[in-house]
Amino acid sequence: MKSIALTASIAACMSALTVGCSHGAGHDADAHGDPSATDAAAGEGGDAGGGTLEAIPSPAILVANGGSSSVTIIDPATLKVVGSFPVMSGMHPHHVSVSPDRKRVLITATSGDLSEGHGSAAHGSGHGGGSASTMIYELDLASRQMRDVITVAATAHNAAFTPDGKTIVLGMMEHGMIAGHDAKTYEETFSATGFGMPLEVTPTAVGSVLVAESGTSSVAVFDLASSKTTSRFEVGAVPVAAWASGGSNYFVSVEEGMEVRHLVESGTGVTMDAHTIEPGGMPGQAVLTPDGSELWVAVEDRKVIAIFDAKNHDKLAEVDAGDKPHGIVFDPSGARAFITDEDGGSVLVIDASSRKVTSTIDLGGKPNGIVWLAM
Repeated sequence: MKSIALTASIAACMSALTVGCSHGAGHDADAHGDPSATDAAAGEGGDAGGGTLEAIPSPAILVANGGSSSVTIIDPATLKVVGSFPVMSGMHPHHVSVSPDRKRVLITATSGDLSEGHGSAAHGSGHGGGSASTMIYELDLASRQMRDVITVAATAHNAAFTPDGKTIVLGMMEHGMIAGHDAKTYEETFSATGFGMPLEVTPTAVGSVLVAESGTSSVAVFDLASSKTTSRFEVGAVPVAAWASGGSNYFVSVEEGMEVRHLVESGTGVTMDAHTIEPGGMPGQAVLTPDGSELWVAVEDRKVIAIFDAKNHDKLAEVDAGDKPHGIVFDPSGARAFITDEDGGSVLVIDASSRKVTSTIDLGGKPNGIVWLAM
């Protein structure tokens, strides 16, 4: 593994500049019954990307832009794009995860374009027409360097830190497995099979990982201490992710079932609310407002944000939100929401009190995952 130490101005980082880089720790797909999917195959096809930015504002908004093969930096004070980090040409940044100490950011970039949905058809083509692959990048916020640290010969929709910051977990859809990597060395520390086409993985504060199983219409609860799946919740067809929100709350976006389910940490385990939240279309991200009073759901096919009462799940309002809203993040005060519009190539700013779009930040590409970052 080799860190990329490309010194560049903000203007240069905004260009399509990429530099070569060797890949970090990868997963040996041969050991799991797929002799054609190797890490060498996963890494071929172009420069690895990365770079160093002169400055990152604090706070900042980070956006994974699958259409432009880059991670875009937005200054929320000015609502301006101030820089970007490129990934390897042809790869598609999908989601973003911040470490518990707020010093590092993980970006997953997949060979397949997942902007058309998470069913099997969306994953049919790998990088360059070959096997699927994923490169996981780490952005060090102190040095402002981004480098590729893990490469897997599979589709990993996200990579996330455990709450103690010691382990990075990810799922590998084609292999029906999840894996953990040491967050310092990036070496694999565990793997587990038996999952039905896992999409996103979500570590909990009670020592488990929630695994969205698109092939079995369930969310599996994997206990890290025992390395066993302890329970499963049937949620409906093609669960995409259990979005962590509001401390002990997790909201599961069920893409083909067109509903949202609510999971809650309870004692040392996780339970599911019997009530089904119906956004009236295909849900993207679902998150609570910072004060916990409302649930906001991106409804991709109807081009709206559906707003619900967080306790009884009554629908309160809908806000027109571009062409295909997907990711949602609030500023800490809850005054503004920032929405990625995947088909519109932009980030929308919604005033939470008036429930109206007040600004549009043009990015181009297909912006997907989004996080608020205060360093």
